[in-house]
Amino acid sequence: MSEVIIREAAEKDSISLNDFFFSIPLQGDLELKIRRQDDFFSFYNRLGYSYRSVLLEQEKKLDRPEILGSATFIFQHRYLKTFEVKIAFA
Repeated sequence: MSEVIIREAAEKDSISLNDFFFSIPLQGDLELKIRRQDDFFSFYNRLGYSYRSVLLEQEKKLDRPEILGSATFIFQHRYLKTFEVKIAFA
C-alpha cells in the first residue's frame, strides 16, 4: 500500500486538478461533468481572493500521483462586533 499525503497545491498541479474535478459527475436528473479553464486557479485569481488549495494524494508506481481529494480555503477579513477576524471558507 502506498503512502497518502496532504500537501499544498501549486500551479504545476492545475492539469491534474482539472482532470480530477472532471472525473466527478454531478448527479441529478442529468449526470453532468464540469471542466474548469486550463488554469485551475484562475477563478480565485480573477476575483482577487486570498486562497490556499490542498491535495490529498497517493503515490502510484510508474505513474504520477493520484489525487484522492482536494480543498480550497478562501480567506477573508470580517468583523465580529468591533474585532476584525480572519476566516476561511472551504
